[in-house]
Amino acid sequence: QITGGGDAPILISFRPDRVIPDGFMVDAGKDFGPHGPLAYGWKPGTYRRIASKKYNDSPILANQCIFMKDAAWQIALPNGLYDVAVCVGSPDDMMETLPLRVQDVPYFPGLEVDRNIFLKQWHTVSVKDGMLIVSLDPKRVTEKWRDTHRFVAVPFIEIRHATQSEPEKTLCWSVDSDPATDAEFYDPPADIRSTSKPPADLLNTLWYTRPAKIWEEGAVLGNGRLGAVVYGDPVRERLQLNEDTLWNLAPNLPFANPDAKKYLAQARQLIFEGKNDEAWDFIFKNIFHRADGKYGPFMADYLNGGDVILDFPKRPVENYYRSLDMRDGIATTAYTEEGVAYRREMFASVGAGVLVLRLTADHPGRISFHAMARDDYGGTVSAEGQDTLLVSGTEPSKNGIPAALHYQKRIKVIAEGGTVSASNGGLIVANANAVTMLIAIRTNFVTYKDVGGDPVARTRDEIASAANRSYDDLRKAQLADQHQYYDRLSLNLGQATTLDLPTDERIRRFDQTNDPQMVALLFNFGRYLMLGCSRPGCQAANLQGIWNQWYSGAWGGKYTVNINTEMNYWLPEPANLSECHEPLFDLINGLADRGRDTAQAYYGARGWVCHHNTDIWRDSHPIDGKAGMWPMASAWLCDDIWERYQYTLDTDFLRRMYPALRDCAVFYLDFLVKDPRSGYLVTVPSMSPETGRICAAPTVDVQLLQDLFSHAVAAAKILEVDGDLQRQWEADRAQLPPMKIGNWGQLQEWTDADLDSKEDHNRHASHLYGLYPSNQINPWKTPRLFAAAKVSLLARGDEATGWSLAWKVNFWARLRDGEHAYRLLTDLIRPSYRPATHMWGSGIYPNFFDAHPPFQIDGNFGSAAGVLEMLLQSQNGELDILPALPPEWPEGSISGMKARGALTVSMSWKAGKLVSATFLPAQDEIIHVRLGDLTKEFPVKKGAPLTVNSNLDSQ
Repeated sequence: QITGGGDAPILISFRPDRVIPDGFMVDAGKDFGPHGPLAYGWKPGTYRRIASKKYNDSPILANQCIFMKDAAWQIALPNGLYDVAVCVGSPDDMMETLPLRVQDVPYFPGLEVDRNIFLKQWHTVSVKDGMLIVSLDPKRVTEKWRDTHRFVAVPFIEIRHATQSEPEKTLCWSVDSDPATDAEFYDPPADIRSTSKPPADLLNTLWYTRPAKIWEEGAVLGNGRLGAVVYGDPVRERLQLNEDTLWNLAPNLPFANPDAKKYLAQARQLIFEGKNDEAWDFIFKNIFHRADGKYGPFMADYLNGGDVILDFPKRPVENYYRSLDMRDGIATTAYTEEGVAYRREMFASVGAGVLVLRLTADHPGRISFHAMARDDYGGTVSAEGQDTLLVSGTEPSKNGIPAALHYQKRIKVIAEGGTVSASNGGLIVANANAVTMLIAIRTNFVTYKDVGGDPVARTRDEIASAANRSYDDLRKAQLADQHQYYDRLSLNLGQATTLDLPTDERIRRFDQTNDPQMVALLFNFGRYLMLGCSRPGCQAANLQGIWNQWYSGAWGGKYTVNINTEMNYWLPEPANLSECHEPLFDLINGLADRGRDTAQAYYGARGWVCHHNTDIWRDSHPIDGKAGMWPMASAWLCDDIWERYQYTLDTDFLRRMYPALRDCAVFYLDFLVKDPRSGYLVTVPSMSPETGRICAAPTVDVQLLQDLFSHAVAAAKILEVDGDLQRQWEADRAQLPPMKIGNWGQLQEWTDADLDSKEDHNRHASHLYGLYPSNQINPWKTPRLFAAAKVSLLARGDEATGWSLAWKVNFWARLRDGEHAYRLLTDLIRPSYRPATHMWGSGIYPNFFDAHPPFQIDGNFGSAAGVLEMLLQSQNGELDILPALPPEWPEGSISGMKARGALTVSMSWKAGKLVSATFLPAQDEIIHVRLGDLTKEFPVKKGAPLTVNSNLDSQ
């Protein structure tokens, strides 16, 4: 009971380690039980299960109090006026609205929030009958809300005697839903008295004057396989970890529906008869699902690697900063406490295969902390000796299917001076002069069909090898590795007016300041992430690259291959990071293997096929409803094979990947059928990605097959193979339907009907694939289609999710409109969080991660590729210089970028005009150069640079 006066609030928390004060009754003391209307408790990961339930009729344990249906929560209180603060938040991306009330007072009316934030709102309410009632507001709970969103999460409520008369709204950040991190939610931030600027290259550095409070503010590290996000907190350091083979499920699961092809002809007939909705109902019942109910239309999820938490003594902090030097690949936190200067450096070592953290102080014996390991999947934490923590476990099951992967995390502390001891599942470092911490994570994954590895031996060997090297040696190797890639390319877009400001402040001011270096910073961050999550021998970059803080990644963290995975790999070739493209080709080869079963089961076809998703096991069957019945991802992925060849002219590579390209093109020879309505060969059943309309031959399918058949023919000619297949591919290509212009001048999204609406603002604009990344639509060969593509893009509008904004940057670059492309970059470089509405939207997070929202890495990669596309285009057999230079970049330079034709390009411009461009060829050839309407051709010799001026005269 609250008795007497006083301003101190009483906190009622639904975390299990928070004791509800005496005198308070929850729901009149009822035992909710597993099926009660109000769920309370905590168990790692179970909140994710809510997303799969249409109705909450099964046990739910969550980190918060969950209100469902007609739940009411009652607190016994003496009558009177109280200030009541309710904190609400979303542990799941299914929740968008908050129809909550206390007594009759509505909280958060009209407010929409995304997960990752918690909001706290005070109101003064009256208790008249000895009971405070918290419930859903029936005036705001619609039937649609019940079916779609279902719940509101309440982590805590604060109650105090009334001291205010006006409502107060406060934004509260939360890192995650783990009670072990309550301090990050409830405790005040570190006591930072003063800040300073890092002594670093600010043109390649992200830096901040406070610790990260959310994951999206942390410094990002990666070596291709291992990742970390570093919070930089002087009091409680959090290192959130990832490893690219931490997935659930197992190899070779029989997901495909073996009976699917029996129903294909009937499904096609329904579509040809114009019964599209009826066709989908038939497909969903007979093709999409297995008749035996064994397994289903789902795939594996990418998981996270847990955390390492370091607790330090809490003292006032001076001269604080934290930074991420992208050129070095090192995250730094520096500060002073009681006259002692502390410094932490962390990096992800490629050569050693471990994460390395170094802690130093400029006075001896001043480093003391408690290290803990946290795991989301029930792994066992134990000590090995006095200086090493082990976390060993098995990935969680999914849909009742046990995971095949086991993991071990090994954390070793090497102290210089002082002591290290193991205690209560953690390590205690006392009075050390300096400390090096090494972190290794491994699973038993070897390949998508081999899980015979030994994670224990792997982590033991990696830690032992790294421990035998000095920190200086590990750091020197880190710099050498990072610099050899990062220094290949240099971009200067002009001087900033805000260079001395912290990065988060520059993001907030970007749309009101002249800061072209922010675009260069965004571009360099894209290159940095590519190096961090896609190295040879690693897994391909998934939806989050390798960085995921959740129990499972957003959208399962899978490979969404109807645009997102492909967008991830627009960058490496032009950005001179061709090696980073290799993991995608490993993925393609695995899909070519496993996708044969899918092609046979669903279509009775030769070759291989992949639908709109895949995972670490290279599954390729349809999932996710209508969106999953798009059978063209294999064709789009194979475009990367030809792109790699175009940029490198490497015939050995082409020969290695030709079987995957050939067999993909063979599948579509079998899959295409003649449309009785038009006589054209069409893909059916299909859809324009994520539009919801099952149909025959959407425009994107036609464009993809034009490219696929053309590239397969060209590759076969270069390798002098498969003459008969070349003729078949050319014959079928000639029978594909043409792209069409609709009744309001737009490029039609469907070839079988003119259905486009000017009000359609779908983030997908798949029918513009022919504009970018393909080159089928351009102003010189297809001017009418070029104009129609622009009409379509204008109708779609600029506002979109992060990755869609990035694609539109590239569209407008191809449309040769640098001003519009730059406007979309400004939409990308804006804070994702909107203080005025307490909502998240597209843009970037403080650590430069792209916001879908939530974080999706394709926007980072796609926008970086778009910057290059604005400066140089090399499609159509031409080197098109400065095709979309915006007025905001009147002068600048770039060196070390790549162009198709195996050329390295450098150039500079001033007052918006070219000063010079230099082309370094990798072979003898004739190159065609365009500058506006001026074109010239030049013979060039391998290794001999050609430089041209603003008149395209050679120098």
